[in-house]
Amino acid sequence: MDQVEAIVKAVEPMTDQGGYEDTALYRRSLSSQIAQRLRADILLGRLRPGERVSQHQLAEVYGTSRIPVRDALRELTQEGFLVSGGPGGQAVVSRLTADDITDIFSILATALAVATRRATAVATPADIASLRAVHGRMVEAATEGNSSSSFGELNWELHRRINLLAGSEKLRATIRSISSSVPVAYAEFPGPVAEVVAEKGAILDAIEAGDAVTAAALMEAHVKKEGSGLVDYIRRRELLER
Repeated sequence: MDQVEAIVKAVEPMTDQGGYEDTALYRRSLSSQIAQRLRADILLGRLRPGERVSQHQLAEVYGTSRIPVRDALRELTQEGFLVSGGPGGQAVVSRLTADDITDIFSILATALAVATRRATAVATPADIASLRAVHGRMVEAATEGNSSSSFGELNWELHRRINLLAGSEKLRATIRSISSSVPVAYAEFPGPVAEVVAEKGAILDAIEAGDAVTAAALMEAHVKKEGSGLVDYIRRRELLER
């Protein structure tokens, strides 16, 4: 598997894509995959504030042409993760503030709470069994000490299924747009995995009980807490502006 395939494979659990229907779609999708990986690299400190980002070097790393890399860098610049101004027009990694990350997770928490409330109203016993099955795999992954990436994929899969149950393509599109600024591998940072499992279990309990208000409130609090955990982690690594 080459590096481009590895990127696509790593991010597939976070998307609803089934495949690439044409070259243009593939290029756009590849650009998004690269942008997502770079977001994670910035947020988790693999790319440091002030570090220059070269189209040529990234194209070599990801085994692709410069076009999807250029598009990815443009996207990240528009989002504020990068700034232009390096030698030869190179992009430079921005410094982040705690508010930047807190705002992203707060908005995402609100959208996911709406999806959870709607999902609770329509969830069937079969739907709940499907959610429980994913949560059970999360419990196993946490107990067996599986890789954080595996746990993160299961965590995201649970969110994805709840969002699908909400039955609103526009809401899902909004969530996809907001969550593009959340690193795919955010589970890489040391976090209380047992708490994540317990909180997700409580959310499922509320969904199964048909208590939409409680389910939505628990989801909103859970996602905001994840954002706070990421802020604490990257603050300890001195990646945030004081």
